[in-house]
Order: sequence, then structure tokens, then C-alpha cells
Amino acid sequence: MNAPNRPAGAIYGLSSADYHGDTLAPRPSLSSTLARKLFLSPLHAWTASPRLNPDWQPEEKTEFDFGRAAHRAVLGRGDDYAAIPEELLSKDGAASTKAAREWIEEQRAAGVTPLKADAMAMIEAMAEKCRDRLALVGIKLNPERSELAAIGERDDCAIRCMADNAPRNSPWLIDFKTARDASPDGAIRAVTTLGYDLQAAHYEDTWEAATGERRRMLFVFQEKAPPFEVGIYELHEGDDEADWMTNARDKARQARRIWADCLRRNEWPGFPAAIGVLGAPSYHSAKWEGRAKPPTKFWPTPRRGRPPPEKQHEPARPDHRPRPRQGPDRHRRPPRGAGAAGHRAGVSPLAGPRRRRRHDPQGVSGQAADDHGGDPQGRRGRPCPDAGAGEHRRDQRPPDDLGRRDPRASHAFRPPCGRGDHRRGRGPDRHRDPDAGRHRPEGGAVLLHG
Repeated sequence: MNAPNRPAGAIYGLSSADYHGDTLAPRPSLSSTLARKLFLSPLHAWTASPRLNPDWQPEEKTEFDFGRAAHRAVLGRGDDYAAIPEELLSKDGAASTKAAREWIEEQRAAGVTPLKADAMAMIEAMAEKCRDRLALVGIKLNPERSELAAIGERDDCAIRCMADNAPRNSPWLIDFKTARDASPDGAIRAVTTLGYDLQAAHYEDTWEAATGERRRMLFVFQEKAPPFEVGIYELHEGDDEADWMTNARDKARQARRIWADCLRRNEWPGFPAAIGVLGAPSYHSAKWEGRAKPPTKFWPTPRRGRPPPEKQHEPARPDHRPRPRQGPDRHRRPPRGAGAAGHRAGVSPLAGPRRRRRHDPQGVSGQAADDHGGDPQGRRGRPCPDAGAGEHRRDQRPPDDLGRRDPRASHAFRPPCGRGDHRRGRGPDRHRDPDAGRHRPEGGAVLLHG
């Protein structure tokens, strides 16, 4: 590419294509974009340089169209834009017809940005809102001072920049940017992610090298969606933790040294051919240490029939233990002496008392006495208050001829008496009358047939 021999320090009104083509100096110059590429690797900067890379092509993306048109509307200078004729659009409003595509290609070849009519209306509203907001802080954008290119020399390196606007008799270099979020938090994220601090340092150094005038960078962020809010910010510089510019100026100086050294050696290395070790950044540890502390124990979902976690660690009591309502062990009888003694013998304190089998030859003796604190009748051995005066409790029935007790004389069986707190037994005979097939002699005792 043939570059004109222009003296360093001069300011020219150039088109965007001429500036990005690096036509200001007889040797390759360093822009803020290339400076940010250098910190990836010199090879990235070489690839993005129009003077060094013979295969370089300008980056054209449709998502840049809105920003370029907004620059033109706000600054009053830059690439023109035009609305796509509605008769060329499809029925759904898309620019997908052959005529629309041909028209768009012609406009791009002429340096005009094609836009739809609704986007045009949004851009005009944005420009009006931005100019009004800048006027409130005493800034008036003069189109003659927009898109100013500057070339300078510093640290044996040619440097260039293009200020969006440099008002006369003003301490500011204005840079306009469209964004999704123009709030202070959104602007901080953009500066950190996109390296706008390095851009500010590079622009200030280049403008001073070109004109001898020291100015500060002023960022104007405007949202691309209604209400098109505008945020106007400068980057803080001072001897505190909130300082941006001290490190940014160090990065700008280092970028100039790397650029000059690579040009002198004509070597543009990429990433090293070695195994690197990644260290954790400071915010990673801060994020982990400042998180909400989880509980010390994570309880699994309790299975059916198990007591809830808050009751699994209660001390075992010999007189009462929770009984599981369901589970594979709901019919299992506890061993003799369950409770504190059973726990010492290896019985889990979590296992509750089991239901006695219906046909127990021991009746209420033995295990029933242990389960109920020495009461041979058990909890359920009380006489039914609704029973007749001549009826006896089933646990006190006399034995049969062989000295056996009624096998149904157990605390697990309760006669039907009409009260809700006395449930019937379970099993296929739960609806059978317990006195069926018996005769009742005088005195009310029920005898078994021999």
C-alpha cells in the first residue's frame, strides 16, 4: 500500500477507510486497536495491521451498521447511511429479496451504510437525546471538529488516533460509543472487557505528541434501545485503588516498546510453545471466600419409614422410641429388653417398637411386659369403656383345657366397640366377630370349645 509522506503532528480530516488503512505515515503506525492486540501476542497485531499483513481485509459486520450510523447522526461527520426502500423488502419486512440484496451491495461499495426505516427513526431519536444531554454539561459538538486524525512520534514509534470530536478550547477528547447498558456499572464492565482504559491513554499521548496539547478522554455511552439513555464518564486518575490511568499509561508505553522492537527485528511471535501454568486471579478467591456458607452437613432425602433427620440423633429412651410407620421392618418384633439395654446389645436406637404378631402363644406375657414397662396388659390392654358390665377384658380370659390362653388375647388386638381410638386388628380376619362360635356362660366369661 502506497502511503503519503505526511509530517508527524499534523491533523487531517480523513475518511474512516483512509484512517483504518494506515495511510498517515511512511511506516506502520500503532493505533489503540493494535496496541490492545499486542497484549494478546505480536502475531495478533501483525494480522490486524493493514500495512504489515498483505492479506488484510477490512472487517465488515452488519452489527457495526447501527453504530456507524449513530456516529454519523451524533457527530455530524462520518460514513453516510440510507434507508432501504420499502418496495424492495419482502412481505415480512426482511431485506431478503434479490433486489434488496443488490441495492445493499451497491450502497456498501459506495461507502453508505444501509438501514431499515425503523432503525433510521431510532438513530434520529438517539442523536437528539445525546446532543441535548451533552448541552446540559456545557459541551456542544461541532461537526467540523469531528473525526479528527492525529499522527505523532513517541518512544521511537509512530502512533495515530482518530478522535470522534475535539471541541475548541476544551480539555476533552470525546469518544462516542453505543452500548446496551450506559449505567456506571455497564460502563465499568465495558472499560474492563474492551480495554477502553488503554484506548484513553493512547489517545491522550497521541494527541499530545501531535499538538502539544494535553487533553483528557471523555466517554459518551448511549443505549441502543429506548429510552436511549446517555452516560458521560471520564476515567479516574489518582493515588488510590480506583485509579485507571496509571496502569493504562504503563500499558501504552509497553505497547510502544513492543511495537518498535518487533518492527526493528521483523519478528512477530505468537504464543510460546510451552506448557503454561494458570494462576487464579484475585477476584476468584474473593468470590469464593465471600460466598454464602453452606450447611456443614447435607441430609439426604429421608426414605419412607425413616424418621426425619432432626430426630435421627435424639438420645434413645427405654420407655419410648419412634416407631416407623412403613418400611420393610414394620412387622419385625424387637428383641427382649429393647431400649437402653437393647441398644447396648447391638439394637439400633432408631428402630421403633414393632407390632406383635396376632397369634402369639405367650399372649401378653414376656415381651409385652418389657415393651410396656412391666405392665402385662400393655398400653392397649385397658377395658373398653363401652363394653358391658358382664364382659371381661380379653387379656384376662381363663385358659382352655390344656392351660393355653386365647391366642387372640394380645395387646395388638382390640375388640370392635364403636370408638374411634380402638382400631380393629389387621389381616384377612379383621372383619370377623371375635365372639363368633363361642357360648357365653353365666358370669360373662367366654370359653373356647375344647
